[in-house]
Amino acid sequence: MKKYIVCILLVCIAVLGYSQNTRTVFGVNDTMPFTNFNSIQNNTNKTLTLPVKDKKLTLFYILNTSCIPCIKKIPTLERYQKNYEKDIQIVLVFTDSLKKINKVKERVEILRKTFLPILSAESGLDKQFPYKVYGETIWIDENRIIKNSTGSDEIKEENIKIFLDKTKLPFVLEKTHYIDVSKGMLENMKLDSGNRELFSFHLFRIAPSFNTRASTSSSEEPDPTEKITRWYRYTSDLRTIGKHLLNKRYIHDSRVIFEVTNKEKLVPDYSQKGDNRFAFDFTFPPMTIVSARELMKQQFESVLSIEFKDTVQNIECYVMRRFKNVDISQKHAYTNADVPYEQLKTDNILSKLDSQGIQHMQSWEWYGIIDALNSGGFSRQFKYFIVDETGIQRDLKVDFSILLRTDNIELVNQSIAKYGVKLEKAMRPLEIILIRDK
Repeated sequence: MKKYIVCILLVCIAVLGYSQNTRTVFGVNDTMPFTNFNSIQNNTNKTLTLPVKDKKLTLFYILNTSCIPCIKKIPTLERYQKNYEKDIQIVLVFTDSLKKINKVKERVEILRKTFLPILSAESGLDKQFPYKVYGETIWIDENRIIKNSTGSDEIKEENIKIFLDKTKLPFVLEKTHYIDVSKGMLENMKLDSGNRELFSFHLFRIAPSFNTRASTSSSEEPDPTEKITRWYRYTSDLRTIGKHLLNKRYIHDSRVIFEVTNKEKLVPDYSQKGDNRFAFDFTFPPMTIVSARELMKQQFESVLSIEFKDTVQNIECYVMRRFKNVDISQKHAYTNADVPYEQLKTDNILSKLDSQGIQHMQSWEWYGIIDALNSGGFSRQFKYFIVDETGIQRDLKVDFSILLRTDNIELVNQSIAKYGVKLEKAMRPLEIILIRDK
């Protein structure tokens, strides 16, 4: 009899443990049940019940230790918490492990000194609210109803005050059905009430300090009926994404034109070139009528309320003209015996950058020089795309040197004047990628 009772107790404990760990995806207008969370940092009790009872507003701020803007926002959130201590509770919901958070605390004072409650990835709370960007915030009222999921910019004192006064919502209600990133495609198909049964898309804004390989990769995730292809990319900014979506990888930055109202949010003015701004994760069945690239384009346009268009526009550029007929053809055909092997390039092309920043090219095809200047192959790209109007034969092999001062065209022109060519600013109709409001 005792063994029988013990077995029943063990089954009850197992069922209870399973029910506590079962993850549910919550969307706007859903009611979140009271849930106890253990091992929470910066809380007087070992357990915290969320949403917080007797509070008019619970805010879940979802972030990652790599998101510098998110970390910098914490002092502002602390001020809001102090000002409205009686009515609100702000909780920092990290997507990092507790070990990672504690390690970052050692060198980040803001995180080390914050008094706001911290939940790590082990809590699973971030998986209950799949996010589009770091800094996304979940607003939950006193009745445990999820009122909205907004970006970091919407967490303002005026919005909190309006929410608490109940005069009106400080934002427009969205009817969003979230996709649970912790689950497989078939499970998400059952959860999603929208028209996205065939694929999932997740977009993240990431911090400038997050360094990773800027490339596109794909892998296959098998399921019982078919293979699912997952594409992911960690990229530098929306320009690069636009180039990828329209299959114009090498188009000059100046030929990606923005006509949007919130450009600073789409292309933040980070200090260093190459800083990462976006990451995306896209999953789709391989046997689709529409191409994966087109499906991704549709999702980006939907999430960011913009459109990517391939068109022609009259834009500023540099025109390279010939003002004097100078023979710049190669003076010597190089062979393997002339130079060390490591300096020899394919097709006898040699290149060397000296200490003064002058790029010396010997036996280069003319079009290769123009392409390298436009792509930033030698150094940074010039501010404007270079249009070749010299009339020089494209495949002519030439000897050519140029000062790589992309910030000073006058000095560049002085360095190439001996070849009878110069750069001038002009307007030309060129193919562009237009990114504009929907």
